[in-house]
Amino acid sequence: MYPDLKGKSVLVTGGGTGIGEAIVRAFASEGSRVLVVGRHIGPVEKVAESVRADGGVAEALAADIAVPSETARMVATAVEMFGRLDIALNNAGVVQAAKPVHELTEAEFDAVVSVNLRGTWLSMKYEIRQMLGQGSGVIVNTASTAAHHGTAAMASYTASKHGLLGLTRATALELVRTGVRVNCLTPGLVETPILGDFLERSGNPTALDSIREGIPAGRTGHPSEIAAAALWLASQQSSYVFGHSLVVDGGELI
Repeated sequence: MYPDLKGKSVLVTGGGTGIGEAIVRAFASEGSRVLVVGRHIGPVEKVAESVRADGGVAEALAADIAVPSETARMVATAVEMFGRLDIALNNAGVVQAAKPVHELTEAEFDAVVSVNLRGTWLSMKYEIRQMLGQGSGVIVNTASTAAHHGTAAMASYTASKHGLLGLTRATALELVRTGVRVNCLTPGLVETPILGDFLERSGNPTALDSIREGIPAGRTGHPSEIAAAALWLASQQSSYVFGHSLVVDGGELI
């Protein structure tokens, strides 16, 4: 479907599960060479092994995007393995426990922002340096519909995603004439292990049915649907798209 993605060097953070795993598989199926990055080696190695078993090209790397030296090493590893970095999908993120803003501890707030916002900025910092040196590249950040509205009891997560949207737009404008494009995905509720863990920790593991009823489409999304949007944003079919937030949410925002 996207012949221009064949042979491309692709980096995916948060690639060991959920949306990230689906993105890895989608790009591998298009013939891209993928570096699967996650905080722990086990899940990303499992995904990479599965891709290779299916005939694709994938390698795994453990890296914490909240640590500058780790993000620098992540980009350097992709270049060492594949010769360059064509596409970076900054998907890694964490979700806070549902809690009123005045009850959040500094550590809880920082834990979310350091990954979702600061960690994505750090990733972009080193990705952009490499891409500018090449004269081309595409970056796709994973935001959330929380970037477009307030969510009670989710202040740190909401703030981090609002910030990520602003970071994407500002960076896209800076780079618009350099050959490097920056956009973001904006998923709604997608059935992933993170969503299940969040509901479990919130003490309401059976809430998914009522959540589905509140979505106009009548269902939550599938990771493969978000991955399909990522393919388009990374391909030449979206070559005139800059600083865009591509919403894939079953009608939630409308």
